[in-house]
Amino acid sequence: MKLKNKKSSLGSTLTWIVAAFVILFIMVLYFVALSFSYSKSTKTSATVIDLDSSRLGMTKALVRFFELSSGDVKIANRIGDWADNPNDKTKETLGKSVSGFFNKYSCYALNIKSGTKEITPHSTGFSNYGGRLESGQVQSDLEKKGINFILVSDKGNLINIDYYGGLC
Repeated sequence: MKLKNKKSSLGSTLTWIVAAFVILFIMVLYFVALSFSYSKSTKTSATVIDLDSSRLGMTKALVRFFELSSGDVKIANRIGDWADNPNDKTKETLGKSVSGFFNKYSCYALNIKSGTKEITPHSTGFSNYGGRLESGQVQSDLEKKGINFILVSDKGNLINIDYYGGLC
């Protein structure tokens, strides 16, 4: 192989090959140092979330409850009917549906309010607190641990629903 008039390209090529190895070595060294410092500074731990007692679990339960049918009408529509035209028969039907659906919880409370009309946890079927309704525990759980939904009835009435389901 004759290298006449090509001596400079050989030197340039060898220089870039050596430079590429040096750059590659520096990059590998950088990533090793970065991963080493990251592994020393990061502490990981697993957190277990109990969905049945969390707000997410309560939200899922309440949405499932709204989708249930009482007769041929969904519960959400029945609540809307009560807000538009309150009567004891609708309230009693809702109470039976509530106690039938939420009885799997050790404690639950449902408060439904629309304007001046209200179905409180003290109403039959709207709570299960083991006879402790007078202690103030229900209202405390609804406010501090519970969730809140707002529905709108067919006639435009706002319905405020507070729900707590979980441990007493």
